[in-house]
Amino acid sequence: MSLQSLDYTYRYAHPSNIADSNPNEPFLRLATSSVDSHPQFLDATLVDPVTFAESLLCLANIVRTHFFLPKAGLLDPVVTCGEGTLRFEGFSGCVGVYVQAVFQESAFRKPITGRGTTNIDINDPLRNSLARIRASQNVRLSIGAQQVAVHVDQQEYIEKKVKLPLRWIRGFCEVQAYLSKATRVTSMPVSQLLQFIRALPRNAARTEAIWAISAGRSLRLTSRKSDNAICISGTERLRSIEPLLRHGKGEATIWSDLQSGVSVWCLDLATSQFQIALSPELYRGFSGEGQVLSALASENWQNAFDHVKSYLNWQGSIDPNTLSTKFGLPKHEICGALDALATRGLVGFDLSNGCYYHRELPFQLDLIESLQPRLLAARKLVKEDAVHQHKVISDNQSEWMVQGSGTQHLVLLSDDHDRCTCVWYSKHQSERGPCKHILAARMKQESEAQCPP
Repeated sequence: MSLQSLDYTYRYAHPSNIADSNPNEPFLRLATSSVDSHPQFLDATLVDPVTFAESLLCLANIVRTHFFLPKAGLLDPVVTCGEGTLRFEGFSGCVGVYVQAVFQESAFRKPITGRGTTNIDINDPLRNSLARIRASQNVRLSIGAQQVAVHVDQQEYIEKKVKLPLRWIRGFCEVQAYLSKATRVTSMPVSQLLQFIRALPRNAARTEAIWAISAGRSLRLTSRKSDNAICISGTERLRSIEPLLRHGKGEATIWSDLQSGVSVWCLDLATSQFQIALSPELYRGFSGEGQVLSALASENWQNAFDHVKSYLNWQGSIDPNTLSTKFGLPKHEICGALDALATRGLVGFDLSNGCYYHRELPFQLDLIESLQPRLLAARKLVKEDAVHQHKVISDNQSEWMVQGSGTQHLVLLSDDHDRCTCVWYSKHQSERGPCKHILAARMKQESEAQCPP
C-alpha cells in the first residue's frame, strides 16, 4: 500500500489528570476521545489503587515506546467498557508488542455500567502522577467528561494531531488470531517471573532469538529451539513489565503460538489481569501477518456473519458453542464469522478468559478491506480466471496452476500443509499466513466443490 498512515485527531474535552486537593483522596480523571461526544464510562473508587496505577502506567509506557528505533510513539490507548469489565489495550510504536489490562467489577467499589469503546488521553503529567499513588489513598476514578463539565468550556477541546499508522490498525485486526491459537506452556508465581526477567541479558536477541523452557515453577534460558520452548526476541520488550511485577502477588501464565514464535505473558493480579504479547522478531510487527486470511478466503462463515454481528452488544465473553446452539449453525462457521469480525475491529480475544469480546475500534475503518491486500489480490486472480486445477493427487491433495507476474506458479493444496512455488512463499513459508496464490487456489477449489460441473 502506498498509504502508510492517516491524519488523525484525538479530541479531548480536558486533559487526563489527578486532582489532589485532598491528598488522601486523589481524583483520577481519564479523558475520552470521540467525534460527537465524550462517553462517561465509569465513576467509582478503586479497591487497589496501586495495582491499577501501575498497570495503566506500564501499558502507557509500552504504547509510547518504539523498541528498535529511537523515536517515541504518540498513540493513545483504547478503552472498552461492557458487561462489568473495563479493558485497556494498545500496541507499541513498532507494533511488535501488544498489551492489554483488564479490570473486573471486583476492582471497583460500585458496578460498571458503561458500554462502548474509545481512546483515552495519557499525557506526561498524568504518568508522573500515577507513579506517586499510594496504597493508603482512597482513589476515585472517572473515565469521561461528564464529571468535569462544570470546569470545561464545552466549545474548547484538547487536540492531539497524529499520523495514525495503518500498521497500528492492522495490528488490532490481526493479533487476536495469534491469541486464539496460543497454547499454555507453563505457569509460576509472579515473584518467580520477576527473578527470571531481572536475570535476562540486557539488549539481547536484537537479531537472533533466545529461548526459555520450563524448569519446575520457573524458567531457564536455552540457545536452542525445542518443543514447548518460548521464543524471546528483544529482551527489553519483556523487561518492560518489570515495574508491574514488583507489586504482583498472583500467578503468571505463559502461552505461545509455537508455529509462529509469538509468546504471550499473562499476569493474574487479583482484581485484574495484564497481558503482553511479543512478536517473534524484534523488527517484525503484528500487522500484515495474514493469520486469518485462510478463514476469510473461505465462504463458509458468511451465513453466520450477520447473525453473530447482530448479537454483539459489548459482551465481555462470547462463546462460539453458545452461538452455534443459538443460531443452529456449525461451530466452524461461527468461528469463521468471529475471525471476519475481528478483521473489522469488532471483536478481540482475551487469552486469560479464553474468549472473544465485543469492541468497536474508535478509528475510521472504511479502509479495512484494503488492509488485506493479499486477500484482494487472490479474489482478483479468481475473477480473472487465472486459477486452474492441474492434478488430483488424492482425496485430500490436489495441484493447481495459478498465473503470476509473467509466470505460472504450482500450488499444492493439502489437509496438512499448503505449498507454492512463488518467491513470497519461499521466503516466509507459512509463518505469515498463505500467499495470494494459495488463497486463490483455495477459493477456486471451494467454489468448484459447491458448484460442480
